[in-house]
Amino acid sequence: MNIKSNKDYRKNLDFEYNLLNLPYQIMKNDTVKATYKYLADGAKLSATADTLVVNWTSLHGESVYMTVRNGFEYLGSLVYTRGNNTLTLESTNFGGGRINKTNNAYDINYFITDHLGSTRVIVDNAGNIKAQYNYYPFGKQWEDVNLMANTNRYTFSGKEKQTVRDLGFLDFGSRMLSNNEVPGWTTQDPLSEKYYSVSPYAYCMNNPLKYVYPNGMELFLFKNGVYVGSHDDGKKEKTGYNQISTVNEDGTEEFIGADNFSFNDPDVDVQAIKNGTITNLEFMSDSKVEEMMDASGVKTTTARNSPWNYAYNESGSRGKMDYGLAGYDTKQLKKNTFYVRENIAYNIGDIGNYLWGRGMAELGINLIDAQIGAHVNNLLFGRRQHTKLYDFGNGTYGSSGFFDSPADQRAIYRGYTNSPAGKKNLNRLSKMLRARISTWR
Repeated sequence: MNIKSNKDYRKNLDFEYNLLNLPYQIMKNDTVKATYKYLADGAKLSATADTLVVNWTSLHGESVYMTVRNGFEYLGSLVYTRGNNTLTLESTNFGGGRINKTNNAYDINYFITDHLGSTRVIVDNAGNIKAQYNYYPFGKQWEDVNLMANTNRYTFSGKEKQTVRDLGFLDFGSRMLSNNEVPGWTTQDPLSEKYYSVSPYAYCMNNPLKYVYPNGMELFLFKNGVYVGSHDDGKKEKTGYNQISTVNEDGTEEFIGADNFSFNDPDVDVQAIKNGTITNLEFMSDSKVEEMMDASGVKTTTARNSPWNYAYNESGSRGKMDYGLAGYDTKQLKKNTFYVRENIAYNIGDIGNYLWGRGMAELGINLIDAQIGAHVNNLLFGRRQHTKLYDFGNGTYGSSGFFDSPADQRAIYRGYTNSPAGKKNLNRLSKMLRARISTWR
């Protein structure tokens, strides 16, 4: 069943969709206004419009036309403009904004966003305001002559406005949002039967001041660290969103911030949420991480003088470097809680692996050896160390394999590479390799 809208009556537009239910042609009065191309996973490759222009005129006064293609093409984080069939680098994104190419220079724009992720102010390197934005609840931009504006397309919820032929839709990745006064998705929620009280085209369950859809996909909502519900689009990608609010003296609730995050082990973590086993969220502080490093003894002279022996002796069940179980015993970690580091949520088992990776970095053991050591440890002791603490209910507690799981290895890698000691070790290794390579010349 193709779950989509073929007509936008407000704009008099017709849509044609590909097998992924993504629009590939948008037409008006049987004339193609815009054409979209995608990768097999739905990532957008281009948004273009074709125009016929006179190429030359014959001696008999007959015009010969050529097709000129204009619009945008996308390569990872890079965006190119296509004008007169020529590609030119336009911009690339970074964590806090975008870098725009202007003539022969690069213009850095920093985006200041609100709790929904919407761009409200753009500033330059010197902190000078370059643009300001206000919005109606469902994303239509508030036109105000007193506000500075520019050509930035990344506005409401941080999503790209489709400016090819002035379509005005917002691209959320898996779906397009029509941000008119009466907004809605251009395609339905594939699992809309779970939400009979909400229109299958509704954006944010008709509460856009409170909720966001980071990518139009499966979203798990937390409020002040407590799980409140989900919006399931039936897509593979799974993301989390935590809203921060406070209650004023008059009893009204005020939203003061928000954080998006992803899951280290999406299949297990999402199933744990659905099982009701994990219900809370904690953004783990650097001070708490350092406290657990200190408690494990990895910074002591004894440990650093014999790092492998220390890691071998203390990484076993309830050893000082068995961070998941040790943290549970000291009540620093809870089974019902995700722990967020660098915008990644970890269950209690995976945060233990994250901390173990950091502990190995503190011992001065290189990353590759640490990852291999984890595989060997699982091969030798995995079944003996298997614990019900990491059983989050149906569909989460498989048998221990011969080697560390990909999720375990991801957590170890992130714990190691995001630690000051790990970065220092990797930098030292890089210098050694460069020095070694220089002798080959």
